Amino acid sequence: MRKRLALVSLAVTFLALPVAAEVLFPTPLHLTRRIHDSIGNTTTVVDQYCYANRVVTVRGHLTSIADYERGELTEINRDDSTYSVTRFDEVAKALGAAGPPSAAPAKSAWKVRSSGVQQVRTNRSADVFEGELEEEGVTRRTRVAVDRSVSLSKDALDILIGAAYPSSRKAEDQVVVEATRTRTNVSTNQSEGTAQSRSYALPVEQHSTYVIEGMEAEVRDTVTRVGAELVPPDLLSIPPGAKLVESRLLQRMHAVEMLDTVARTPAPRP
Repeated sequence: MRKRLALVSLAVTFLALPVAAEVLFPTPLHLTRRIHDSIGNTTTVVDQYCYANRVVTVRGHLTSIADYERGELTEINRDDSTYSVTRFDEVAKALGAAGPPSAAPAKSAWKVRSSGVQQVRTNRSADVFEGELEEEGVTRRTRVAVDRSVSLSKDALDILIGAAYPSSRKAEDQVVVEATRTRTNVSTNQSEGTAQSRSYALPVEQHSTYVIEGMEAEVRDTVTRVGAELVPPDLLSIPPGAKLVESRLLQRMHAVEMLDTVARTPAPRP
C-alpha cells in the first residue's frame, strides 16, 4: 500500500516536456520552489529559470535544461562531472516504461470551492481554491493558490505544473487549470489576441493529499519567490572534461527492460 501511495505522490513531480508551438516565456521568469514529499519525508529547494523556449531547473548540483526549440533535455551533474543529452521522444518512451502509471481521467467530478484571497509565501495576495475528489477508494484533496499578477499561456502553464507531453495529466491538474484561468476582461494595454493566448495565472502553491485505506501521503509544492532574473551563464555551461553518459531516466528504463526480460525467460530444465 505504501508503494501505491508513493507512486501516486511521485507522479506529481514529473517534469513535462512539450514541443513549443510559440514563444513560451516572452519575458524572464525565475521561480524558487520548496517541494516536500511526505512519503520520503524529503524537502527539496528548486530554482526554475524560464525564458523564451527554454526552462532551466537547478536542484543542488544537478542542472536540467529543457530546450523546446531543439526538442531535447540536457542534464548536467557537477558532482561527478557528467552530462547527458536526451531527445524528447526518448524521454516520452522512458517515462512510459519506467514512470508511475498515468492517472486516468476522473470519472467523478471534483468538489471545488473558493477560499478567497490570502497572503502566500511570496508576500503577495493570491486566490485560493480547494478541491476534493472521491474515486475508486482514493480520496484526493488539493489546494491551489494563484498569483494573477503573472500571465501565462496554456503551454507555459502546463510546463510549470508538469501536465504536458510526455507526461499524462494528473487528476489534480483539472483543478489547477480552472483556478488559474483568467476571469477578467482584456486589459487596455494588450491586444485581444495576446491576452487570450496568455490567459492563465501563475500557481504559487499546490498542496496535494492522497488518502488510501486510511494511509495518507502529501506533496507540497510552494513557490517562495518570483523574480525576473536570467539563469547565470555558469549553470548552462558543461564543465571542462565532463563525460557524456546516458541519462538517469534511460538507465532506469533499460534496467526495467532487463528485469522484464529476465522475468519472461523460462527457467532451464533440470
